[in-house]
Amino acid sequence: MAPYRSSDASSSGLTFPDLKENQLSGQHIPRSFSQLQSLYILDLSMNDFSGLLELNTLWRLRKLSFLSLSNNKLSVVDGEVNNSLPPILPKIDSLYLSSCKLRKVPISLMHLNHTQILDLSSNQIQGTVPEWLWKKWSHSLTYMNLSRNNFSSMELSSYFLPNMQ
Repeated sequence: MAPYRSSDASSSGLTFPDLKENQLSGQHIPRSFSQLQSLYILDLSMNDFSGLLELNTLWRLRKLSFLSLSNNKLSVVDGEVNNSLPPILPKIDSLYLSSCKLRKVPISLMHLNHTQILDLSSNQIQGTVPEWLWKKWSHSLTYMNLSRNNFSSMELSSYFLPNMQ
């Protein structure tokens, strides 16, 4: 068998590497994951990855529909949103970022469409639950977990409340 080369990653037909609940570790999730253009599902939850992960590095995976980075030792951040978001983002319908040391709701989520499941629980998010979070996926969102954070208020317009007269 020929040795693996990182240039082989972009041509891989791999669609679902199920790597959850292992003892994978390292300061970073391998960059080669962001080159696997055939990925539909990426579940790296419940491992021992640490370090900083910029979400925008994974938004290049156009076919990605399920992403779970939960329960590692990662510090997940948006990254440079304005200039580095690709013009076409993946159609993430399930996003699990529980226990990822998030300090705020990632603004890049505002640019995703079709999200049905969102888990941002057990982070360090403070302040207000932004109204765009409710509005953005009002037609598709079926489950949202924001528990075990430090939210102090919610932006919630009459758009979501029944007309009370």
